[in-house]
Amino acid sequence: MTITDIAPGARPEKKRDHTPRTLMTWLALLAAIACDVAATYALAASHGFRNPLPTMLAVVGFLLATYLFAVALTGLSPSISYAAFGALGTAAVAVIGILIGAETTNWIKIGSLTLIIIGVVMLPLADRQHGGRQHGDHREASHGETGLGRSAGDPVPHS
Repeated sequence: MTITDIAPGARPEKKRDHTPRTLMTWLALLAAIACDVAATYALAASHGFRNPLPTMLAVVGFLLATYLFAVALTGLSPSISYAAFGALGTAAVAVIGILIGAETTNWIKIGSLTLIIIGVVMLPLADRQHGGRQHGDHREASHGETGLGRSAGDPVPHS
């Protein structure tokens, strides 16, 4: 007897995905974060777009970050991807600023950065705690589906 026999429509527990594709999407996300951080520092060095080289580096960096983020979204859920992108990018900018002496440090800042990193690590664990990906698993969408658990022509369900 399986869970689907007891609760029709329930999805069986999925195993953790260690495929090279999953690794590549995580690497694409990390590369997107790195490009975003580099572009942020280039933007600061552009002094309001007055310096051409840092301005060009910032624009190229943000475009590359956006492209790599889109690649990461092909294999990772948007909630986890965006949380990691925003939080780890923010933490990286703060840590780099501290290391190069551009920012001061104190226990509140260190504690806050630690909480950001813990939150990003815990978010994917929440999906595993409930037997894998829930409704809206966009990686399972077949041709013609939106990735939100419904086909492109289906009406949006109301709660």
